Amino acid sequence: RYIGREDEGELADVHEPHEVDLHNARMLSPPASLDTRCFELRTHATAVKDFRDEEEVKTVYYKEIEALIKEATGAERVIVFDHTVRETTVAKLNSLQAGGASGAVLRVHTDYSDSSGPKRLRTLAESGGYTGVKLTDEERDEIMKRA
Repeated sequence: RYIGREDEGELADVHEPHEVDLHNARMLSPPASLDTRCFELRTHATAVKDFRDEEEVKTVYYKEIEALIKEATGAERVIVFDHTVRETTVAKLNSLQAGGASGAVLRVHTDYSDSSGPKRLRTLAESGGYTGVKLTDEERDEIMKRA
């Protein structure tokens, strides 16, 4: 998926070689922040014992990540709406099996394009929420205005 381009389906790699220097972001001084680098690295200890346990991830990890994002961004409300477990030992990129792991993604990518991101938001708004979280009428209206 590419930012600024229409979604071309499951995989449409366009290779444009560029020489770049890669550095360990953990060593940046000052550290990367959302304001300075559009990302930041945070240490997070989790209470999750088994990431293959779908229910445990939804009930424990989602709440942990929502709190972490609120702290990092100052957001009043965060909704985690799905997740993908990836393992390097799995060959298939996307698992359809509940609780199943998918293969590691070996290239830089975004999960949403300019058209698929708003479409996903509309689906969230129209369904009233994911993972049991229900949106208020105001939240639904705001999403539909922006999507």
